[in-house]
This record gives sequence, C-alpha cells and structure tokens, in this order.
Amino acid sequence: MTTFYTHQNQTLLLKLHLQSNAKKDEIAGIYQDRLKIRIAALAHENKANSALIKFFAKLFDVKQACVKIISGEHHRDKTVVIEGIKNLPDFLIKTCS
Repeated sequence: MTTFYTHQNQTLLLKLHLQSNAKKDEIAGIYQDRLKIRIAALAHENKANSALIKFFAKLFDVKQACVKIISGEHHRDKTVVIEGIKNLPDFLIKTCS
C-alpha cells in the first residue's frame, strides 16, 4: 500500500487530491494514492488553496504560516508540508490502517 504521508521529526508531508466547490471542508478518504480533501471554496483566484491552508492549520493546531503547498498549486493533486506537528492525529493513523 502506498502511503500518502511522510512524518519526520515535527514535519508532515501530505500528498493530496483536492476537490473544490464542495458542500463543506472535510477529509473524504483516499483517492488513488492521495488523501482526498473537499474544500467549499472555489478554485478561483487561489481561494481553494487559501481555504486548504486554513483547514489544515486548524486541523493540526498550527499557525497558517506552518502550512505550505510545495507542489500542485494550480492542480487538484497537491503536496503540502506542515511544520510543527508534535504527534500524528488519530484520524491520520486510522486512515492508513
């Protein structure tokens, strides 16, 4: 099984598949080898990317500056790095089991 994340020290690297213009912001499971995220914002003028950053900052209890899209900024498939993660959240561990 291919994993969609790498966790080392306090840094988490996530491979994502983003669905914008959804009913609500949520984790929707696995899509191919990526974590599927639904975001309510439109993929117009970077609104979905901004909403994604806010979503992960709140979810992982880090500042927005700690969440960065490092690839796929203009695509559905993205790679995001989150710094300052002390422990992997339960939902991430359960998703991979």
